[in-house]
Amino acid sequence: MNNIDFALGTHTGLMRELNEDSHLALPKLGLWVIADGMGGHEAGEVASGIAIREIARSIEQGMPLAEAIETAHRAIQVAALQGGGAADMGSTVVAAKLDGLRYEIAWVGDSRAYLWNGTLHQLTTDHSYVQLLLNAGLITESEIPEHPSRNVISQALGVGGPNNADIKVGIVSGELAEIDTLLL
Repeated sequence: MNNIDFALGTHTGLMRELNEDSHLALPKLGLWVIADGMGGHEAGEVASGIAIREIARSIEQGMPLAEAIETAHRAIQVAALQGGGAADMGSTVVAAKLDGLRYEIAWVGDSRAYLWNGTLHQLTTDHSYVQLLLNAGLITESEIPEHPSRNVISQALGVGGPNNADIKVGIVSGELAEIDTLLL
């Protein structure tokens, strides 16, 4: 594997007292994960912590990235049913798996991945209400920042539609140049 430089950081943000985010870097496995616990729900920090642990465990066992994220989704649901956290806890997630210069990005929710190669390129597409409106041609991209529902996501780990329906993990892949940077 190529030598990889990386940095991690997190910030509570301007609106909350508790940081519900979790992150993970396992460069020997080529794995980086950001899980953003849902602050509008109870126990977002529990959900994001479960997501990180389950994804790492699954990747260590050789599971594909999307499947590892689905496993984390079910683990959060099971923990909620067993009283570990809260019934409606959830987290978004974005993960990068590298194999040399080949990358795979997988995500659920509105946690994003970008590629910097002199210009910033968004690699992921938000799983959000405003993205659905944009895709349907009902709003323009310029309307998103001020839309009253811009913070509503359409799926997250641990929560699903009726009967806790499964999630649909977004996946993109590509190849990095030596000087490219991925930002999660």
